[in-house]
Amino acid sequence: GPDLTHHLLLINYVEAHWTLVHDPAAQEYLGEMIQYTPGSHILTALAGAWSRSNGLHALHAVMAASAALKTGFVFLIAMRVLPRHVPRVPIAAIASISLLASQTYFLGSFAQYSFLAQVVSECFAMAMFWTLTAWDQDQNRSWMAVAGLLGAALFLTWPILIGPPLVVLGLLVLLPNSSRRSERVVDAAIAVMPI
Repeated sequence: GPDLTHHLLLINYVEAHWTLVHDPAAQEYLGEMIQYTPGSHILTALAGAWSRSNGLHALHAVMAASAALKTGFVFLIAMRVLPRHVPRVPIAAIASISLLASQTYFLGSFAQYSFLAQVVSECFAMAMFWTLTAWDQDQNRSWMAVAGLLGAALFLTWPILIGPPLVVLGLLVLLPNSSRRSERVVDAAIAVMPI
């Protein structure tokens, strides 16, 4: 994809220096990537180091793992939101499979266009949504700590996607009985659906 070379340059810089870009002279080498959000690039460089390889060889594995984890989190969110008396596993599986409906945005984002930051941040966003769903059901403070860490990771990879999880967090705080309300909404939707 057109972005692949730029991402590999920043990953290579992180691997070579194990620091973020602070040198203004790196502008000639990195171009616009000197100001890019580096979270996904750091993750890829770490994956390369942990696998005793490099970021070049770890890049597609990181993106594929991120897409797979995102699919898994969509399944887990659906399992938590759906009421107990419906066939939750098949419906949750359909929710995960529905990600494939948009080949351009799901598979094409890493297989064709190499949108590294977006692919990794979508995984963090879905993980944060799942954490907020879990917190909504049992109000355990540890879920909020995990949501905070995921929000920080999301912001460091692609800050544009932080908005929707924060809106959901705000709604969950302002509407304390949202889990029961969402169950009633899902029950009503399933009652009118021909299954």
